[in-house]
Amino acid sequence: MWRVGAAALCFAMLAAPAQADPRSELAKARHDLAISEQVLARVSERADAARSDPATAPQERRRLDKYLARVRDLVELNRERVRSLEQAIEVLPAGLPAGGKGGRGAPAAATHAEEVAALDAKLSGSLAEFDQLLLEEARKARARAPTRASAGGYGAESNGGAAGTRAQKSGGDETSATGVSASHEGSADPRPSGKGPGSPGGRIEGTDPGAAGPTAARPPDVGDGSDDDIVARQIRRAAETEADPELREKLWDEYRKYKAGTKG
Repeated sequence: MWRVGAAALCFAMLAAPAQADPRSELAKARHDLAISEQVLARVSERADAARSDPATAPQERRRLDKYLARVRDLVELNRERVRSLEQAIEVLPAGLPAGGKGGRGAPAAATHAEEVAALDAKLSGSLAEFDQLLLEEARKARARAPTRASAGGYGAESNGGAAGTRAQKSGGDETSATGVSASHEGSADPRPSGKGPGSPGGRIEGTDPGAAGPTAARPPDVGDGSDDDIVARQIRRAAETEADPELREKLWDEYRKYKAGTKG
């Protein structure tokens, strides 16, 4: 898919109407160059962020590097086209009409506008594919989260057993019953001790259905998401529903970087 997209993008940038004015073509080439340089800057920033994330798999990093190389090649092609057109215009007669022979200026202008619009659409599509790549990596990280969450729950239950033992030493018959219940958490159903007041195990269990949500998990600096595009909404939804605090913070960081990139 990358190969087809890059080929179509290069064709749109290098194709020119047969009777187009070289000056108009130079303006279009400069416009293409400016767009491709902006795309390169945005993609480079996001690729650097993805590469620095330990959760990014090696094959995904290779895909990012490959995509970046293609974007850089595209920028170099545009620069070469601008240089060629500038040299060609230097030898043109000073009185050459803007639209060439036969009054073809208006059709050429219309064709130029259509090509610019098509180019913008292709670049937006290419950037959306890159955003989807990052989103897929976030989903893979979420899939690995249950393993970490299970390990955290086991540790919390062990802490609950220790708390029950301390209560047994300091209290009477009532606290002794609590200690017996806590001592069986490792081999029996851990939920009874989780329901007791002040039990650390109870807090961990409670976060599974309720702690990860828009109200509890949303940092104060991310706003309400009213201006999100489809990619930002997907990242925000993943962060709001993530139960693991460490992974949730990484998703919010990715959301902030993406929003900063779209505003730039």
